[in-house]
Amino acid sequence: MSNPSIDADTLSYYLHDWIASKISVSWLKSLYVMWAGNVIVKSPTFRDDHPALTMSLVKSLDGLTVKLNNQVTLTQLLEIKGYSEVAVYKAIHFLLTKGLVVFAQRAAFTNPAEQLKVIRKIHAELEHKNSYEIVAYMETGTGGGSAESILADFMTLLGEEPSDRASEVYSYWHKVRALAEEAISASKDSNKIDQFRQASQRSEAEAKLKATSLMEEVKKALQYTQFAKALEILAEVATLNPQMHQLHLYSAWAKLGSVDVAKKQFVLKEVELELLQVPPDERYDTLFPFVIGLFNKIKGDMVAARKSFEKSVALDPSFIPARRELSILSSQNKKQDVFNMDLKQAISGFFKKR
Repeated sequence: MSNPSIDADTLSYYLHDWIASKISVSWLKSLYVMWAGNVIVKSPTFRDDHPALTMSLVKSLDGLTVKLNNQVTLTQLLEIKGYSEVAVYKAIHFLLTKGLVVFAQRAAFTNPAEQLKVIRKIHAELEHKNSYEIVAYMETGTGGGSAESILADFMTLLGEEPSDRASEVYSYWHKVRALAEEAISASKDSNKIDQFRQASQRSEAEAKLKATSLMEEVKKALQYTQFAKALEILAEVATLNPQMHQLHLYSAWAKLGSVDVAKKQFVLKEVELELLQVPPDERYDTLFPFVIGLFNKIKGDMVAARKSFEKSVALDPSFIPARRELSILSSQNKKQDVFNMDLKQAISGFFKKR
């Protein structure tokens, strides 16, 4: 008889990996839309030496644990310079699943400008969705229920109706309310909802097809070291299909290829987040060790870079970029050997009899 089990700390590594690589940011946005204005506080189980705080998603947000002491909201975290939107949503989701933080009371908008920021962000999420997609977005955030309760819960997120009718915040408040009310009204008509659902599915299929086509252009651009072009196309691919196969690996490759020495540390941090989001099933072909090799090369760890490039070539000997990188490393080593030669050896080599 056996008693298979896994302890909480070991499970945390799997949990972290699943959240980083499998959960989409768009889903997390809709999940936490109702909680964006609530204060995030440390739970009674929080402790500064908890293993979860050493994991990459949390560590990528400098000073996060300190900020959690200051009555901060999800919206405020997203506005911090240097904080990636992806890392914020996924790190907070991870800490919530571990029970280290909780959402406390909703913080009131301190001024109209703050309310405008929140409402504009919601409007940007909703304006290109049809009624079926808007209702689905609202349901995820509110937890479902009747159409009326979903609408009521959603409207609390917008805050009180602004008093200044001439203000921008008043205009956006009513735009979002109109979109929400129209979507809820349409959801009561089963025929309309079926039409919207079919339109969404058709649009999603078309977007995926276009993303697949564009990804071929990305591969071609990267092969020819046209990194700026690749990044431009990848941005469109990410919009069309955020879950595109190997999207994060190709994004990391393009970013490492166009790295500016002055922005090296910033780019390395960005690439590290890209690599965190690579699903486990994409880590076993030639592309993953190749990108890891580029990452180590930019960091200056040539030994680790060579090992990764060699692994990439072993997985696919026909993968030219990895072979090219190995060739570059070999030529650099030969030059270094010449510079390190004893002067006597170098001179005697020039006059060596044949």
